[in-house]
Amino acid sequence: MSMKPGDSLVDYGCGTGRALRHFSGWGLSVTGVDIAENCLEENVAFVRACLWDLPELSSKWAYCTDVMEHIPEERIDDVLSGIAERSQAAYFQIATTKDASGPLIIGEPLHLTVKAMDWWYDRLSRFWDTAMAKKGTGVIARCRGTR
Repeated sequence: MSMKPGDSLVDYGCGTGRALRHFSGWGLSVTGVDIAENCLEENVAFVRACLWDLPELSSKWAYCTDVMEHIPEERIDDVLSGIAERSQAAYFQIATTKDASGPLIIGEPLHLTVKAMDWWYDRLSRFWDTAMAKKGTGVIARCRGTR
């Protein structure tokens, strides 16, 4: 994505923070955002926040992998709008299938928005000039520039 040392990156839905450690190794200034910090394994800058009610943040890059499918459908646009307003470019990876582990572990699905790749493309296109690669059962999108 043409990232350069010194660029800022926010990982929306950072989970363990391992991706942030990786990006920090590239010389990026990194911050993780997640609704819960109990999964965080890395010592990284962290903001506890709900993704559809984000605090003031800004970065050159946004990174959001394996997160959007966990957002309730009625909140998808709020999350995408918030990320678009706070970054210059973004990378998304989104699962398009139902999860198997949620029903087994907690009795309910973890993937709350299970949609086809074309649906996600339409959603991302509302907020980004989007270049998208479709791969397997997921959507990998590299989005540049807000609309």
